[in-house]
Amino acid sequence: MVDIPYDELDANIVALVRAINSFPGIFTVGSCGGHPNNKDFQNSEGTFDIVFRVEVSDQRPTQEGWLSLEFLVYIFNNVFYRTGVKVFIGPYSAPPHYNEPGSTITFRLGGEEDPDEIAELLQDQKDQWFMVWERG
Repeated sequence: MVDIPYDELDANIVALVRAINSFPGIFTVGSCGGHPNNKDFQNSEGTFDIVFRVEVSDQRPTQEGWLSLEFLVYIFNNVFYRTGVKVFIGPYSAPPHYNEPGSTITFRLGGEEDPDEIAELLQDQKDQWFMVWERG
């Protein structure tokens, strides 16, 4: 697993990055909490994004990682979406033919909400449903 330097992250995004990393088989690889005078490669103030990967073993997602990803996509793109929370998860891949095929896909969680509130909502959903989800 990856050691996350939480003290180096944008302060407003730390709780949500920790919440994402609390899921088994999931680890973050980048984040941005938004900036008032953002440059082209930065999120503007009031927006955020977190990039994460699913743990792989034997060139396959681990079962824990796959179940966590499934849960996160459901919570963000269905449960939160239906309640008007402006967040989403989507896939991204660098060109595999220029990189190592099978290792370029990441997932991006983005939004226009307070990341601390999203972290709290996510933790509530995890506490309520994730253990049931894991057991199938």
